[in-house]
Amino acid sequence: MTISSGNNAHLLIFPYPAQGHMIPLLDLTHQLVLHSFTITILTTPKNLHLLDSLLSAHPASINTLVLPFPTHPSIPQGLENTKDLAPTSFEVMICCLSEIYDPITQWFKSHTSPPAAIISDMFLETRMTISSGNDAHLLIFPYPAQGHMIPLLDLTHQLVLHSFTITILTTPKNLHLLDSLLSTHPASINTLVLPFPTHPSIPQGQENTKDLAPTSFEAMICCLSELYDPITQWFKSHPSPPAAMISDMFLGWTHRLACELGIHRIVFSPSGAMALSVMYSLWRDLPRRENPSDENEAVSLPNIPSSPKYPWWKLSPLYRSFVEANLDSEFIKDAFRANMASWALVVNSFNELERVYLENLKKDMGHDRVWAVGPLLPSGPNQRGGSSSVKVEEILSWLDTCEDRKVVYVCFGSQALLNDNQMEKLAFGLEKSGVQFVWVVKEPTEVYVDGDNNTVPQGFEDRVAGRGLVIKGWAPQVLILSHRAVGAFLTHCGWNSVLEGIIAGVPLLTWPLGADQFVNDSLLVDELKVAIRVGEGRKFVPDPDELSRGLVDLVSQERVECKRAAELRGVALEAIEESGSSVIEFDSMVSKLAALSLPVKNSTL
Repeated sequence: MTISSGNNAHLLIFPYPAQGHMIPLLDLTHQLVLHSFTITILTTPKNLHLLDSLLSAHPASINTLVLPFPTHPSIPQGLENTKDLAPTSFEVMICCLSEIYDPITQWFKSHTSPPAAIISDMFLETRMTISSGNDAHLLIFPYPAQGHMIPLLDLTHQLVLHSFTITILTTPKNLHLLDSLLSTHPASINTLVLPFPTHPSIPQGQENTKDLAPTSFEAMICCLSELYDPITQWFKSHPSPPAAMISDMFLGWTHRLACELGIHRIVFSPSGAMALSVMYSLWRDLPRRENPSDENEAVSLPNIPSSPKYPWWKLSPLYRSFVEANLDSEFIKDAFRANMASWALVVNSFNELERVYLENLKKDMGHDRVWAVGPLLPSGPNQRGGSSSVKVEEILSWLDTCEDRKVVYVCFGSQALLNDNQMEKLAFGLEKSGVQFVWVVKEPTEVYVDGDNNTVPQGFEDRVAGRGLVIKGWAPQVLILSHRAVGAFLTHCGWNSVLEGIIAGVPLLTWPLGADQFVNDSLLVDELKVAIRVGEGRKFVPDPDELSRGLVDLVSQERVECKRAAELRGVALEAIEESGSSVIEFDSMVSKLAALSLPVKNSTL
């Protein structure tokens, strides 16, 4: 094995963080050092001490590349080696480590003498390898609502890892929401910041739905269409304009824009496939009530699998407010219909969860470019929300003191507010149940109607001190749900919350409030059987006694919903592992996008 001492080839060594894998690779590294190779060993902070023996034997011959361990909802914070994990988490570890792809790339490109080769463990055959020659330019256009932006930015993170050139379109007051993604990929993403259009129904300076009343959502959709001309001007002046646009489903007007520019438009749906099928069926067929005054009249949707029926009041407020010949209403109708005429559709779901509805969408769109790539997981730190009354460290420390699967997590998303009566009864139910809980309370904004104050009853926090934790503002939901102590989730059934609950394997208590949440609720309760319905609608006031019994019943972990939730978690994790259904779908999408070139010049893009 003698090699000339003049050999100075640089090698990057990447061990898998398990003792049985690290020891033999480090022994091999020792031999390579003796043969005068330049060595860099890649590791994470909690595994660095495992290199001590080798580093002390070769103090001047080995460099270390210590990268932060990626976050993952199924791996507790601070655990970075398989010896600290259950065997069921090993597949998750492999997937999680692939998130180091981009930091390695950045280190490599900035190194004055980068390695000529990588020696990595057999478990680290990354699924994210794409030819560095891929330079297809994509324009990403999120809808300015937290529940819409977060999953699309998570998808964008994955696209950057596949060497796409990315431009994200946003407005000044929403730019800070990109901070986490931009800090992760400082050299890989461009931003297109356009002035937010003026609209008589949107107060100046408010550019995100979290600051608006639900009645302003229609105005927001119409208002954003005023960006049509500025985008066109930017596109025509760009030396290398995008070959495709990925835009939110609420931005259906971008289909016409893409056609005019001669590029493909891909719809991104932060909603599930069942909810999207319902939306499309409504806007395509325009079913109406026979009795306009009957809010409970059932509306049938025969073109959707199982032919679901919903009382009128459960349908989307956007749809219920439709007025024929009204300019804004007709604009929104056309925008939703345009989604189904677009070149492709990306859904934050997975085949095993909604296969029948995904197939229905393919039928409606007339092609197979419907990609289920979820659950999309956080790309970086969980601190990607807003301000909170309790520090993340304090939340985790409090949960650490609790028994396994005994804590109820209560959160109604980033938009919903409850009135004083609802808050009082909810608080009474939590107090009476005797269960431990974390309750996240959204801070109200001045645009909401009087009474929807989301105010915690006076004295409640003192009475439940030690047993309950109230968080006012934002909370690290993924981190909380993945904690061993959490055993149930009381939710409004927003789709992101649904997926985060599924990936955590916790059974759900559902109280849908509006939008697509009633559809999600029926999927969870009636089809998947991982949830118990405890309320419905914005006017519902919980009965404290019934709510208390439901909370106690679910944290007992004896109900079938608990077993089903644990099983569904395994299915969801399999979907995002190597060779899982969502990985296959994502790779198919990437190959199609990478092949795009300008111009398309097809009015039916």
